[in-house]
Amino acid sequence: STSLAPEFCEEVRHWLQENHPDIVPAKAKVFKDKDGAQGAHEAIRPVEVRFTPEAMRPRLTEPQHNVYTLIWQRAIASQCAPATFDRSRAVIKAGATYWEARGSVMKSPGFTKILKGGSEDSELPPLRFGATLSLAKAWHTAKQTTPPPRYSEPRLVQTLEKLGIGRPSTFANIMKILKEREFVSVKGKTLVPTAVGLKTDETLMKVLPTLIRADFTAQMEASLDKVAEGKLDWQKYLIAFYFDFFLPAIEGAAAKSLMSQAYPKSDIPCPDCGKPLSKLPSKFKDGPKDHYLKCLEGCSGVILFWNRGVNDWVKKGEKVDSPEKPPGKLTDFVCQCCGSKLEEYAYQKDGQEKLMLRCSSGCYKKPETKELSVYFQGKKGGFWNFQLQSEPLTEKVAGGLQSAVSKKKASAPAGSKAKSKKPIKV
Repeated sequence: STSLAPEFCEEVRHWLQENHPDIVPAKAKVFKDKDGAQGAHEAIRPVEVRFTPEAMRPRLTEPQHNVYTLIWQRAIASQCAPATFDRSRAVIKAGATYWEARGSVMKSPGFTKILKGGSEDSELPPLRFGATLSLAKAWHTAKQTTPPPRYSEPRLVQTLEKLGIGRPSTFANIMKILKEREFVSVKGKTLVPTAVGLKTDETLMKVLPTLIRADFTAQMEASLDKVAEGKLDWQKYLIAFYFDFFLPAIEGAAAKSLMSQAYPKSDIPCPDCGKPLSKLPSKFKDGPKDHYLKCLEGCSGVILFWNRGVNDWVKKGEKVDSPEKPPGKLTDFVCQCCGSKLEEYAYQKDGQEKLMLRCSSGCYKKPETKELSVYFQGKKGGFWNFQLQSEPLTEKVAGGLQSAVSKKKASAPAGSKAKSKKPIKV
């Protein structure tokens, strides 16, 4: 929004008359909002003009002060007189070539006095019409054509505004989605498209080229604005959009099988149509597979995920019974909760075979006793748990596990949940 409360504008005017009378405009300045802007709210501004950046410096941190200075200066400068300049232009003829020189000298600083800056003066020397000039020096600057720079968030918002896409209330969400779905990565202040973003763009260009045109989005938002203003019947518009445009576009994409060409094929057939399932990237980086399988040949709902329990692909929503795990090897150590022997259990983590001790009676299944009834193997071969952080509590020696509880009291790093309980000896 560019609107300011009349009371604030009058307050700024009085402040300028007291502090900078040379830049007070003839009348208070009012700015018109851009077409399509939702100007229901006042622009961001200081509460009172007397709270200058200098007065607020002791109360703000450095980043806060920088932001406040920007807001204060912009709000006050918008109510100042414009800057005025004396501009001069000289045209010089050399043979058949014309050269031009331009000069500019500030007469009145206007709003630049508040913004603490302005263009530097570039004054031309005194010239007389028809005078003959002599060449003192000639030089040139070599320049090479460079590709357009990548977008920053402000430049992308500026471009979206120029194209008529989105509204001020939606720009933040657009940026959030681009980052959350990893379509772009942020390097410094620059948005760099990721492999996922490039592949998505390439696919949409093939599958739905009409729907991702900038002018299509701008025209649709203009139509929705008319709906909001009551100038267009929303039911007729949405029905016409769906049946006359959207549905044919989707059916055309499916007929060309472009959707299925966008992703590599697997050697797993679809359980419904028998055609190879496509590999789609998974958003879970720490999952067992970096992809899941989906039928893109028209079979709705056919999605397969890798199941660790059965070590195979399983249809989404389908429940499978994991094979019964063999009983663990009983050891000479007992559970601190129920006195049952601990069993040695092998498992895999990060592709490595590891061992753990857990209660053979199932105390590890209860949340309140889990931390006391499960021990994990440490780097030195001993075992530890979350309640007793000392290692080793037990040692792996030839001939099996033997009791080797440290005589020292269980110690734990600062801030841990360690308690004074010790493992029970057999």
